[in-house]
Amino acid sequence: MARERTPLQMHRASCLIQSGHVADGLRYAADVLDELPADQHNALLYEVARRVVAVRRRSDAEPRPAICETGWRYCPLGRLLAMADLKYDLLDADQARALAGEMQELYAEVYAEPPYEEGPEHVAQFRRRFRDQLRQSGFSLARAVDADAGRLVGAAYGHTMPAGEWMEPRVGEPPADLLDVPKLMIPEWMVRKPYRGRGVGRRLLGMLLDGRPEPYAILASNPAAPARRIYERMGWQQCGTIAPKLIPPMDVLVLPLPRSS
Repeated sequence: MARERTPLQMHRASCLIQSGHVADGLRYAADVLDELPADQHNALLYEVARRVVAVRRRSDAEPRPAICETGWRYCPLGRLLAMADLKYDLLDADQARALAGEMQELYAEVYAEPPYEEGPEHVAQFRRRFRDQLRQSGFSLARAVDADAGRLVGAAYGHTMPAGEWMEPRVGEPPADLLDVPKLMIPEWMVRKPYRGRGVGRRLLGMLLDGRPEPYAILASNPAAPARRIYERMGWQQCGTIAPKLIPPMDVLVLPLPRSS
């Protein structure tokens, strides 16, 4: 029943916000959020966030109305505001090269979390890897930037892995049908923690995969990481294992890509 009421409730919240009653609209929408499962947070909620952002930008006196007033209980709407301010784009290697420092900062933050718990040595390795990966054929990077904060909040990037190559150091031999074709290699897919659970990562990955000429995409995932289960739900399948020196063994996952027209 709650799911059927939500469109009307969120429309009411939107109307309150659009008419200038931003605090009331936020409080009402937050009450709706309290009753709605997270997996039902959809485009309707993002529309509320967009309306709030539009109202906020028309008022220089109160740049973020009601967010501080409403307290911890209304944090979900604060996150939705952030989502509405995100800007997405797809960069080539030349454009992405300027992001090396921001990418290093993003990597350090994301991979400091469990189960990775990586430190400065791993971050330095990433810096070197990223520099080398920028030189690879078919490099592309999808990014999400918080327009208000001017901050990189998520990124996914990849490049072409030529036929005959595989992720190393491999454990066992990969399937011949995968080894013998070019693949889209995805070294990293990262989103800052406050922005997760809102479709940011899924959108970034979709941007990266869209229109690629390779028949498969391939990546490595820590089997203990939450992302591992996300990949499985998205259709990625395990096709091997690698055993890096400084981190635990990783599952090699593959996803068939639609043929580009």
